[in-house]
Amino acid sequence: MNYKFFAVFILTVVFGFCTFVNANHLNVFNGEIPQGDRVFYVAVDGDNGNNGTKESPFATLNYAVGRVSAGDVIVVRGGVYEHSDIIRMNSPNGTASKPIVVTAYPGEVPVFDFSSQPKENNYHGIRLNANYWHLIGLTIKNASHNGIRMDGSHNILEQITATGNHDTGIHMAGSASHNLIKNCDSFLNFNYDTNRTPRIGNNADGFGVKFNNIGPGNRLYGCRAWENSDDGYDFWRALETIIVENCWAFGNGDPASFGNPANFEGGGNGFKLGGNHEPGPHIIRRSLAFDNKGKGFDHNNNTAPLTLLHNTAYNNDRNFSFPNNPSTGQSVFRNNLSAKARVLAEMPSNALIVGNSWQQSVAITDGMFASVNTALAVGPREIDGSLPEIDLLKPVPGTVIINGGVDFGEPFYGTAPDMGAYELDIDDDATSVSEMKQNDKIVFSNPVENGVLWIKFSEMAKVSFVRIYDLSGNLVTARNVMTGSQRFEINLSILPGIYILQIESNQGSVMDKIIVK
Repeated sequence: MNYKFFAVFILTVVFGFCTFVNANHLNVFNGEIPQGDRVFYVAVDGDNGNNGTKESPFATLNYAVGRVSAGDVIVVRGGVYEHSDIIRMNSPNGTASKPIVVTAYPGEVPVFDFSSQPKENNYHGIRLNANYWHLIGLTIKNASHNGIRMDGSHNILEQITATGNHDTGIHMAGSASHNLIKNCDSFLNFNYDTNRTPRIGNNADGFGVKFNNIGPGNRLYGCRAWENSDDGYDFWRALETIIVENCWAFGNGDPASFGNPANFEGGGNGFKLGGNHEPGPHIIRRSLAFDNKGKGFDHNNNTAPLTLLHNTAYNNDRNFSFPNNPSTGQSVFRNNLSAKARVLAEMPSNALIVGNSWQQSVAITDGMFASVNTALAVGPREIDGSLPEIDLLKPVPGTVIINGGVDFGEPFYGTAPDMGAYELDIDDDATSVSEMKQNDKIVFSNPVENGVLWIKFSEMAKVSFVRIYDLSGNLVTARNVMTGSQRFEINLSILPGIYILQIESNQGSVMDKIIVK
């Protein structure tokens, strides 16, 4: 799949040939400038002899970084900033209440181009070793090694774009801990320097959290990694738990993205969750892996128990590759969806494997999705920086995907959770169980004792019906109820067990699991 298809392009020269990067891919920050004790500005037409105000900005980010203290903000105006050296953020540290913020000016894209760096190891674009920094809306391209390397802790990278770098786009290493990478894009990173490695394409991942001294508490949310020469996400030898949620990996490891160079050795895995037979108990939730040349989700000889919940893999060579048991403990695979691959799922023999599509008697086909046009995945992000709202790999009603999972305590619509990354709300007026409870709109007896189910609303309500289903989705009882009260009771004559309760009223619709004693 070639994702480079839109009309507006930026030309980037890599490895002696041209790749085209859609300008819309750049992650545009549209929020408000955070408040700070002091606010400094940087602009392409600035001067480091200026005082750093909006009207008299500095010229370089490095200069501004050298002048901040905890609680300060640096605002970078749009344009291209060419750098031949590393932008170092080694000090000072911010604090939890006074982070140091480096942000794009709202609606503008500052691009840091490191094409003129020496082609040597450890020439990163940005090196973030300090703590409690928050970077927003920057684009990092063409660094000789990582686009951003982060060894510090308690940092946030938000709406960062990394592209064309000669190793991993965004990389955590050292003792980095308690960092959040949110709504970031990393694509077309390519390791091609034969003076550093004979393995063309290897190591250049979208996101990396690597090596056995990595600290705890690192998370990735809402990120995209595509057309990187090696893997989308690589957790090589990371021993502490990494949590990934709502992230996409696609089109990685494809030599065609880089002109089909000789001796190409990119791995092409979407999510590579370990390495070197070392234990790292990582958790992946509601994420997508598709069109990767290798595996969609891969344990890569991780010896720890892994947890994969509500993920979708489509059109990878092998979608889920977890053939080995962990050294201790039990891996968990719940409500995952696998379609269109040479190997749908390789599972360890002692894992907890429930509610997954490959356990169904019906094969998953393209017609069960609203769209399989994977080119949609490179569209512009939403105004708040979240992933684009598209129909790609979302299930359609009436298929085995809907209500095909198992309940393990998360909110869902219908009689059971859907399989895969998306939970389809067929009724647009329905409200999720958790939302109804958080808003205190409706309360009901759970467990149900002595055959009496009572329901209480925060306001006067007219209830149109109450239905109860067993866990197989069969309707057990239905009652039409019309009342103007805030509380009413229904006498039930059903066997003890676990059921699904559905209530519809003028205050909304709710479904939840109940226990009948």
